[in-house]
Amino acid sequence: MIKYARRVVLFFCGALFGISISIAGREVPHHSYYGFPLLADVIDSIERFYVTPLTREELIEAAIQGIFQKLDGYSEFLDAEDVAKQDENNQGQYKGFGFEVNGTEHGLAVINVFAGSPAQKAGIELGDTITHLSKQVISLDNQETILKQIKTAANDNQPIDVNVKDTKGKQWQLNIKPNVIHVAAIESKVLENNLGYIRINGFQSSTFDSIKTQLISWRQQQLNGLIIDLRRNPGGLFEQAVKVADLFISKGTIVSTKGRFKQANSDYSATDINLLKDVPMLVLIDKNSASAAEVLAAALQQNQRAILMGERSYGKGSIQGMIPTIFQDSRVKLTIAHYLTPKGDNIHQSGITPDINLPSMTGNASNNAPIINDTQADSDDNALKSAISWFKTDT
Repeated sequence: MIKYARRVVLFFCGALFGISISIAGREVPHHSYYGFPLLADVIDSIERFYVTPLTREELIEAAIQGIFQKLDGYSEFLDAEDVAKQDENNQGQYKGFGFEVNGTEHGLAVINVFAGSPAQKAGIELGDTITHLSKQVISLDNQETILKQIKTAANDNQPIDVNVKDTKGKQWQLNIKPNVIHVAAIESKVLENNLGYIRINGFQSSTFDSIKTQLISWRQQQLNGLIIDLRRNPGGLFEQAVKVADLFISKGTIVSTKGRFKQANSDYSATDINLLKDVPMLVLIDKNSASAAEVLAAALQQNQRAILMGERSYGKGSIQGMIPTIFQDSRVKLTIAHYLTPKGDNIHQSGITPDINLPSMTGNASNNAPIINDTQADSDDNALKSAISWFKTDT
């Protein structure tokens, strides 16, 4: 059985949680044998005697990489360039090719293509599979390496050569050049039967403000229902998800966090904001709804504010903190806590079960309508049609 893994080429998928820990205030545990003097001695010995010359900087970098290999896949050391890119990600701006993928036994399955991106302009569509990169066959064994090569190419502003296979078996080759991708926090409109629709692409720094502004503008329209679309949403900023949930919930717990130090343990409760509180809600999720998207989905479901429809979500229940180092231009991105749903569930690696299950095939019938501003999207999107039908029969 293939272990499903969410792979995102363009931006970090974690629920990021802003914390600041004073370097001077940290306690340094004493160990009788394994400690910093031993590490320094090992590095010094290698630098002086190893047959192939290596600089101290190379050895320290290797030591840091070795440390993070002992941790989960969401923790990493960020240098100045990485920190700058993370800040851009939080603003909804990315340097890349404009597609997101999942690893499969047949290659990298395209699960999202951003409007106006190099990938879309090159003809890549939702449902396509990338089978080769620079004549390398993509398999389960080398996908991590392939993804790193794609990311490196984007960072270095270098094009990539890929082989693509569509859902009908047609294959072709493409040369794609990276570019700056701008992704709107949300896309919204009013559907048939006066149903409000908001697709949340990711939880960036502007997501809460964008949704709040849209909800206020709809107050006078007397909506018959509201659909929140979290499909293919990989997450983002934890606090943005909490604030968005608070827009819809009057009381009760939104989420709680549990970690090893004081700041990582918190309970987040709803305030009495609750815009459009009398409007019934339905939330669409799928197997790619992760992290901060799951925070929002669970909060709305378990506070009985919305019905969840779709597939079981991805199941990322961890939170990463950005911890400064002694060099102010670098950070340690570290998993510092797990979050629990309002009912105390830890959904890590298990996901959220929707109230109404839809088979995965009911996403997009044509497999090429990933964006709401495509005028044909509604007619091609079977999951969205199911959501609209639910309001007609159940409200």
